[in-house]
Amino acid sequence: MQRTAWLLAFFVSVSACTGMWVLAVFSDRRSVLTAAETRLAATARLLDEHADRALESGYRAVDAAAVAADDPRTLRAEGRGPELNRRLAAIVTDSPQLASAWVMDADGYTLVENWAYPPLTTAPFAHRDYFQAHLQGRRDRYIGPLAVGPNAGRPRFTLSRALLTPAGDFAGVAAVGVFSDYFAAIYAEAGLGSGARLALFRSDGSQLAVWPVPGEGAAPALPPGVLTEAEGAAVILQGDRLFAVRRLVRFPVLLAVSQPMATILAEWEARTRRTGLVMAALVGTLAGLTLFGLRGAREQRALTATLEAERGALEQHVTERTAQLAESEARFRDMADSAPMIVWVTDPQGACTFLARSWQAFTGQAPQAGLGFGWLSAVHPEDRVRVQQAVMLANTGQSPFRIEYRLRRASDGAWRFALADGAPRHGPDGDFLGTIGSIVDITDRREAEERQALMARELDHRAKNALTVVQAALRLTPKRDAETYARAVEGRVAALARAHSALAEGHWQGVALRALAAAELAAFLPADGTPAEVGRALLSGPELVLNPAAAQALSMMLHELATNATKHGALGVPAGRVELSWSACQPEGLLRLRWVERGGPALEGAPRRSGFGSRLIGATVGQLGGRSEQRWDADGLTCVIDLPLGRVLAASEPMAMPVVV
Repeated sequence: MQRTAWLLAFFVSVSACTGMWVLAVFSDRRSVLTAAETRLAATARLLDEHADRALESGYRAVDAAAVAADDPRTLRAEGRGPELNRRLAAIVTDSPQLASAWVMDADGYTLVENWAYPPLTTAPFAHRDYFQAHLQGRRDRYIGPLAVGPNAGRPRFTLSRALLTPAGDFAGVAAVGVFSDYFAAIYAEAGLGSGARLALFRSDGSQLAVWPVPGEGAAPALPPGVLTEAEGAAVILQGDRLFAVRRLVRFPVLLAVSQPMATILAEWEARTRRTGLVMAALVGTLAGLTLFGLRGAREQRALTATLEAERGALEQHVTERTAQLAESEARFRDMADSAPMIVWVTDPQGACTFLARSWQAFTGQAPQAGLGFGWLSAVHPEDRVRVQQAVMLANTGQSPFRIEYRLRRASDGAWRFALADGAPRHGPDGDFLGTIGSIVDITDRREAEERQALMARELDHRAKNALTVVQAALRLTPKRDAETYARAVEGRVAALARAHSALAEGHWQGVALRALAAAELAAFLPADGTPAEVGRALLSGPELVLNPAAAQALSMMLHELATNATKHGALGVPAGRVELSWSACQPEGLLRLRWVERGGPALEGAPRRSGFGSRLIGATVGQLGGRSEQRWDADGLTCVIDLPLGRVLAASEPMAMPVVV
C-alpha cells in the first residue's frame, strides 16, 4: 500500500511539474514574440519619421534650387550662374545627407552645380530616369533610383522637380543627390542586435538605402503583397525573419526593418534550457525522494515528524517575513503618496503594479484603472507608442530611462508636459524586479524656457536687422566729402533710430503710421511745436498700424523725401509746406501715400540725374512689392507710393474702410 502511494505521488508530481513547465515555456515565448513585434514596429516608426523628415529636407533644398534658378533659359545670359553655384554649394554644405545639387536645361545638360562653375560635368544626362520622367510630363516631386554620383563617387538617389517656363513649358530639372550611406549610418545605430537588416525602397521595389551595406550582408527582401498596401504598417513573419514594413506618409517610399527569429528567441531558448535543467533536477530529486521513501518506510514517521517541524518553522518564518514586508510596503505607500511627485512601480514585464494617489488626483483615473498598462489612456495619443516603447526597452535592458510626454490634467482637461524618470529594481539575489520611477509636471518650466529662447532669438534678429540697415546706409551713402558723408549717414541712422524707438514703445508689434510720419517730419522743422502746429507739414489719413519691417522702410523713405525737400524743395524756404496723406485703396489692396510739396522754389522738370535718395526710395518700395511715381511739377514735387496692404500692416490691424485718393 505504501509502495503504491509513493509511486502514485511520484508520477502525479512529475506530470504536474512538467505540464506547468511546458505552459510557462510557451507563454514566455509568446511574450518574447509580442515584445519583439512591438520593439520592431516602434523602431520602424522612428526610422520612418526620420526618413520622412530627411526626404522633406531634401525636397526643400530642391525647391530652393528651383526658385534660385528661375528660368533656366536665361540663366547664363543674365550671368546668374556663379551666384547660383554659390547657393547650391551652401545648400549641400548645410545638409549632411546631400551629395550634390544641380540644375539642368531642357536637353539634359548641366547648367550649374555645387561643385564648380562652369560645371565639371559637360556630358548630357537626358537618359537619366528622373530626367525622362519630367520630360514625359511628370511635374511634381520625383524620387530617382539608386546610382553612383559622377563627382562624389558614392551611391546616391535623386530628388528632383521640373522647371517650367512662364508659359508652363518644360525648361529643365532642379535636383539634389541624397547619399544612400547617410541612411545606412543612421540604421547602424538603431540597436536591433545581431542579424538586423534595414532598408528604404521606392514604391516600385527598387532599393534606395540598405544596412548592412552590400558586402557585409544581404539586403532584406520585401514580403509579398507589401507594395500593394496604400497606408499603414505591417509586421510580418516570413521564413526565419520577422519584418516590420512602413509606408512613408508623404512619399512613395517603403521602410523595411527585420530581425532573425534566432536572435529574437536566443534569450528565450537559453532561459528554456536553464529551466529545463532545473526541471530535470527537480524530477531527479523527486525520484530520489521516492526511492528513499520506498527503502525507508520504517523511518517514515520520523521523517514526517521532522518535515512537520521544519514546515512549522518555515511557516513561522514566512509569517514574520510577510508582516515585515507588509510594514515596509505600508511605509513605502505612505512616503509615495506624500511625495511632491507621482511615484510608480512596474514588474519585470513592464506592467504597472503601483501608482501613488497623486496620479489619480492629477489624471482623474480610478484607483485601479491605471495598473497594468491602463495608465497609457491618460497619455496623449501621439505620445503613447513612444512612451510604451521607452518603458518596455528599459525593462528589457534593465536600464534607467528619462522621457518627456503629455498627460491630461483632470481639473481642466489640459494637456500638461510631464518628465518621467525610471530606474531598475533588483532583489537581494540580483534578480530584476522591474522599474521604479517618478513623474513631475514640467509644463511651467518648458514654457519659461521657450519664452526665454524666443526672446533671445527675437533680440538677435532685431540687433542683426538694425546692424544690416546701418551697414547698408554706410555703404550706399555717396562719399563726396567727409562732412557731407557724415551728415547724411547721421541723418539716416537717426531716422532708423526713431523708427526703432517707436517700435520698442509698441513692444515690436507695430507702430502707428501717423506717429511715425510726425516723428520723422519733426526732425526737419522747428523744435517749438509739432508739424501740425507750425503749419509747415500737414498729415491726413486713417489710423493704420505698420508692421516692424514696413515701419523701418517707410521711416527711411520719409527721411529721404524730407531731406530732399530741405535741400531743394518746399522745406528749404520759409513759405514752403509739405502735405502727406495716405489711404487704404480697395479692391486693389494697396496702401497709397501722397507726398506733395508746395510753395518751394520753382522746378524746371525732372532732375537730369537720379540722386541717391530717389534710388533708395525705389529700391525700398521694390523690396516691399510696391511701386512709386514722382512728378516734378513747376510748383513742387509730387511723389505717390503704392504698397501692398498685406506687406505693410501689422497682423492685428483690422482692414480700414476704403478711401480712394
